[in-house]
Amino acid sequence: MSGFFCQMRSTARRLTLALHRQGRALPRLAVGGTGSDKPSKQKRLRATYSLVCDQNRQPHEIARTSQWVTRDVRGQIKSCIGGRHRSLRDARRFVTLGFVGSFLCSCSIEQTAVDYLADALSEGGSVYTSDDDPDLIREALPFGLKTYEGLLEITPEHRGLLLASAKGFTAYAYLLQDEVDRIDAQHLIAARKLRGRARKLYLRGRDYALRGLAVSYEDFAAGLHKNPDAALSKASMEDVPYLYWAGVAWAGALSVAKHDLSLMADVALAAALVERSLDLDETYELGAAHEFFISYEGSRPGGSAQRARWHYAQALALSGGHRASVHLALAEAVAIQEQSTAEFRRLLDEALKVDRNTVTKLRLVNTIAQRRALWLKSRVSDLFLIAKLEEGDQ
Repeated sequence: MSGFFCQMRSTARRLTLALHRQGRALPRLAVGGTGSDKPSKQKRLRATYSLVCDQNRQPHEIARTSQWVTRDVRGQIKSCIGGRHRSLRDARRFVTLGFVGSFLCSCSIEQTAVDYLADALSEGGSVYTSDDDPDLIREALPFGLKTYEGLLEITPEHRGLLLASAKGFTAYAYLLQDEVDRIDAQHLIAARKLRGRARKLYLRGRDYALRGLAVSYEDFAAGLHKNPDAALSKASMEDVPYLYWAGVAWAGALSVAKHDLSLMADVALAAALVERSLDLDETYELGAAHEFFISYEGSRPGGSAQRARWHYAQALALSGGHRASVHLALAEAVAIQEQSTAEFRRLLDEALKVDRNTVTKLRLVNTIAQRRALWLKSRVSDLFLIAKLEEGDQ
């Protein structure tokens, strides 16, 4: 409990200072009032503020004070706009009381607290994306993902948490898939198990993203299967992250389960989701949707290498050359298909040249891409017939 109030005080202090710098006016709380059967309004408000400042208050005192706050804080909040405060201390007192009223007097304290925590967790992804140790992130992700799922049981329509879950499960599945590719030749049984696990995680990430869309558009997933164009036409700019991650996760599941007929039948829906995100905002995640279509056009039956190269140019421009994975996408989807050894080597070298510390939020994805580039370099003779023949001649 003490940590909870400590966090509230810290938040209140930051918010108050921000408002003060912006010249925002807040009302003074010391409003008079008397009564023989209960403390005055001034005393009740001071007692509530004291509750927040004193970490040693007992539960029965918290309960009693929460009853006082219900009416008083709501009345003060109504007069928030306008008015002037005499001191920064009064402003902080008001903001702190607002938090107390929100948390202690809510019809559902648990729901409010979870929403507050969910907001903080769903916005804290940089601690993962800025790391340069993929193995550490892979080991840390399961705990975070189960935390998200636990919170989603209480607040199932929290869009930020749904998006964080979609990203997290997709990223975790990709890390497993990357390991599968590197151990496939030596450990077939272990690789098969990891592929099955990665498939489930990808689909879990997809489902969270679709749930995020369903918060705004009822029965979105059912509508998507019934009439994709109509369902996707409703989406707006704020839906871009959910569209992108739903499509990427869906396609990812197919990439580790190529013989799953049900997934093969849905690949067009996965592409349609990402394409809609591309139409709405091609700059999302520095052109990530264009990178998706490099692989999609270069590897699918009936795809176009020319279109894949166009998306490569777009992704490269939008990322400013800071995404190493853009080069890998073209190398694996097109250069291998065309058996162009020279282009394959050049693209891997370009990926390895990317400075992974330039853009902090891309540090993890660039570290993973460069690790994969080194692995692909070691497999040139396995991937290209000419290189294998040349190696045999030597």
